[in-house]
Amino acid sequence: MANGDPLTLKRPKKLIICCDGTWIDSNNSKLENNGSHAHPKLEVQDPSNVTRIGRALPVSDSQQRPQIVFYQAGVGTGPNLVEKLVGGGTGSGLSENVCEAYGFLANNYQPGDAVYLTGFSRGAFTARSIAALIDAVGLLTKTAMRHFFRVFEDFERAGQEGHETSITQEIRDFKIEMPSAKKPLIERRKEYLAQYLKELMRLDKTREIPIQAIGVWDTVGALGIPTIAHLQRLGLPSFLADPLMVPNPYRFTDTTIGKNVRFAFQALALDEERTSFMPTVWEQPDAADDDDNNNNNNNSNSTTVLKQVWFPGTHANVGGSESDSGLADVSLAWMMSELEKAGLEFDESYLADQWRQNRFEYAEREADRKLISHASSFFHHPVSTLASATSTTLLRLLRSPLSFLPATVGSHHDEKDDEQVDSEEARALRAAARDESEPHWALTRLDDSAANVTALGGLAPRTPRAHRRVDYATGKQTSEILQGTRERVHASVRVRVQARGRGYDGHGVYRAEALRRNGWVLERGEGDQGGQQGRWRWVNKDGGKEVRGKVLEEDELGRFEVMLLREDADVAAWVLGKGEGRARVGSFSSSSSASGSL
Repeated sequence: MANGDPLTLKRPKKLIICCDGTWIDSNNSKLENNGSHAHPKLEVQDPSNVTRIGRALPVSDSQQRPQIVFYQAGVGTGPNLVEKLVGGGTGSGLSENVCEAYGFLANNYQPGDAVYLTGFSRGAFTARSIAALIDAVGLLTKTAMRHFFRVFEDFERAGQEGHETSITQEIRDFKIEMPSAKKPLIERRKEYLAQYLKELMRLDKTREIPIQAIGVWDTVGALGIPTIAHLQRLGLPSFLADPLMVPNPYRFTDTTIGKNVRFAFQALALDEERTSFMPTVWEQPDAADDDDNNNNNNNSNSTTVLKQVWFPGTHANVGGSESDSGLADVSLAWMMSELEKAGLEFDESYLADQWRQNRFEYAEREADRKLISHASSFFHHPVSTLASATSTTLLRLLRSPLSFLPATVGSHHDEKDDEQVDSEEARALRAAARDESEPHWALTRLDDSAANVTALGGLAPRTPRAHRRVDYATGKQTSEILQGTRERVHASVRVRVQARGRGYDGHGVYRAEALRRNGWVLERGEGDQGGQQGRWRWVNKDGGKEVRGKVLEEDELGRFEVMLLREDADVAAWVLGKGEGRARVGSFSSSSSASGSL
C-alpha cells in the first residue's frame, strides 16, 4: 500500500502514556552510587517497570497500528538539589505532569485511537489523575486547548466554597450553577463537574473518550501524595512535612474508577511497610462485598474490568528501579500479560533479555554486597557504621519485635507450610532459595525499605482486602472498608513462602508477614486436583471482623508470566509441574525490536 494512501494515514493509533516514579528519569544518564561511601560504584540509574514496559512495545503491532509511547520522568528529577528535595518530598510538579500528558493526548488523539495509561508510585497517581481529568471534563479539542489552564483550575477547585468558575473569564456564555454549600464537599464536586462537562459538550469544546486501560504499580498515598508527618516534629517547614498544606493540593476525589476506563490493573507491593507509602487501592462499590464479586466482574454493574494483585517485595522491588530486577521482572511480566489482553502487543524477546541481563550481573552484585558489608565493619568505619546500624535497628524495631529476632529464630516456619513440599522438586526449590550464584523466579533480593529516611513517618504492614476509604475534605482515613477491590495474590508470594526464601536484605526467612499478621492462611482451593499449578488461595482465619472468612485467590499466570517462569528450570518444575522446567534458550520467541528510546 502506498505511503500516501488515505487508508494508511487513517489507521487507528495506540497512545501509551508512561509516567515514571519519584526521582526516576530514564531520559537522563545520571549516575547512582550502588556501592558504599568507602567503596563507591557509580552506575546509570536502573529503569523502573514504567520505562521497561515502554521499551517492550514495538513501534507498531501485527496489524501495523502505530504504538506511540509518551514517556514522562517522575517528580523530583530537577537539575538541582532543592528541586529534587521539594519535588520528591511534596509531589511538587504533579500538576505539571498531568497537564503535559493531557496535552499530548489532546494534540494526538483521533476517534478510533486507543489510550493506555501506565505509571509507578506517584507516576501511578499521575496516570490515574489523567484518567480522572478526562472522565470529568473530557478531552478538549485542539482549538479549545487555549482554555486548558482555566479548565484545569476549575477541575482542581471543583466544589470548594468561594470558588468562582475560572473559564467564564474566557468563554462568556459558559453557564453553570454552583451546588449548594450545605452539601458535602464530595457531592458538590461531583455535581459541579457533571454540569461542567455538559456545558463543554454543548459548546463543542471537548470530547468524551474511553481509556482502554490503566496499568499501574503501587499507587502511593491515601490521596496520591505520601506524607511524612514525623518530619514536622524535626522542625522542617510545614509544606515539607504535610503536602496537603500546599495551596490547591491536587488529589484523588475518591478511590473509584471512572466510567470511561475499560481495564484497570494494579500491582501492589505486599512487603512495603512505610506508612508514608500507603497504597491507593481501587474499588468498585457497586459490587456486593462477597468473595465472588471481589474476585470477578461478572456480577458488577461496572463496565470496568478490574484486577489488583499482591506481589512479594517492597515498593521499588515491585515497581522496579532496584539494581536486582528479579522481583520487578515478575510484576512486569504480569502487567504485560494483562495489557496484552487489553490490546497492546509486546516484543516477546524483551523479558528474556531483562532476566538474562540480571542473571549475568547477579553473582558479581552479590559478591559486591558482601564486600561492602565487610568493608563497613566497626573496625574500618566505627562512627558512621554505628550510626547506620543504630538507625536501621530502631526502624526495624518500629516494624515489629519479631522482625528484630536473629535469622536463626526468624527461620522458624509452621509445619502446615510443609504441605506437599517434601518432594524432590521442593528440595530443589529450597536449594534455589539459598543459591546466590544466579537469580531464581520469586526468590531474588527483597530490599528493606525500613532502612530509609522515609520510614520516619512510621511503619505498619499493609492490609490486603482491608484498606479503608479516605475522606476527601480532611485527608484522614475513615472506618469504611473499600468494597469490590478485586484483589488477588500472585503465585510468587506462595513460592517464596514454600521455598523459605530470604527475608528483608537477605536476613531471616520470608513469611509474607502482611498476610500472616492479618490472619491470612495459605490453603488449597476447593476442588483442587493437586500439583503446584493447581488452585491455591489465602483464607482469613483470624483477622478483623471485616475480613475474617474472606478469601484471596491466587491469580492465574498469564502468557508472559509463564514465558518468564520457564527461564528458571528449577522453579518452573515446581510451579508448572515436571517437564515444564525447560531449557532457558528458546523459552521466548523472537519478535520485532522494542520501540524508541526511554
